[in-house]
Amino acid sequence: MMSPHASSDLPPGTKVWVEWCGTWWKATIVQPLGAGRHRIHYDGWGASTDENVAMVRIAPRDRPPPGARARSASPRAVAIVFGIAALVAAYFVATNDVPVARPGLAISSVRALHPQDPVWVYWNREWFEAIVLSTQGADMAHVHYEGWDDSYDEDVTLDRVRTRR
Repeated sequence: MMSPHASSDLPPGTKVWVEWCGTWWKATIVQPLGAGRHRIHYDGWGASTDENVAMVRIAPRDRPPPGARARSASPRAVAIVFGIAALVAAYFVATNDVPVARPGLAISSVRALHPQDPVWVYWNREWFEAIVLSTQGADMAHVHYEGWDDSYDEDVTLDRVRTRR
């Protein structure tokens, strides 16, 4: 689906809909990144959910989204869910029973990464095989998940990346 936006540069602060996993969410443009990509912030969510997205996933907020709209959760419900998640995480850390194996070696600098390097990327309590497309700044890598289409490519911080050699 093509984005209803004609321009590929949206100014910071622009209110938009962003598609994520088939559902459209309220978001705000944080920064245009060029090449039809923007850094966005999901309204009502923490900065840890901010992401870089292509225009194909962005729609103007001045009309209904082109697909299913996310239900709004009350701030209290969101706080309860995140509180429970924090307690569960604290339990696993305290008992040293972290259920996630860490394959490969941690990467301490983007200088250790090169385009086409095979890596593991941690997402949703699992490690996925990926390929480095590029590095960004001091601690970000743009990756492509093997076996997935390009719409899943994303920028990840180095704490989510491990070597796969």
